[in-house]
This record gives sequence, structure tokens and C-alpha cells, in this order.
Amino acid sequence: MYFIATFIAAFGLIGSIGTVSGESDSGAVLATFSGLGLLVAGVIIFVSMRHRIPQLRIAHFLWGYWV
Repeated sequence: MYFIATFIAAFGLIGSIGTVSGESDSGAVLATFSGLGLLVAGVIIFVSMRHRIPQLRIAHFLWGYWV
């Protein structure tokens, strides 16, 4: 589900920048690179969140491990 939302956001970004910039080649390049950058950033964030250390609950954080 996360990847589906990332792809939808990336293609929406490509479409919105492409529409605003009109027929210019620089706008199309900007739209493509920003969409690809969003896809790469989404994958990097997903992988880093997948390998993160689980966080303690707020009570354990405030009082230590003995709660």
C-alpha cells in the first residue's frame, strides 16, 4: 500500500509540473527528475523504517525499563 501511494504521488507530481510548465523541454525534465526523486526517496524511507529499532512506549520512556 505504501508503494502504491508513492507511485501515485510521483506520477501526480510529474503530471502537475508537466501541466504547469507547458510544452517546454526543461519543464518535462524537471517533472521527470522530481518524480523519480520522489520514488527513490520513498524507497529509501521505506527501507530505513523497516530496519529501525522498535521504540519504547511512553511509560517505559519516561520511567525506564522497570515499569
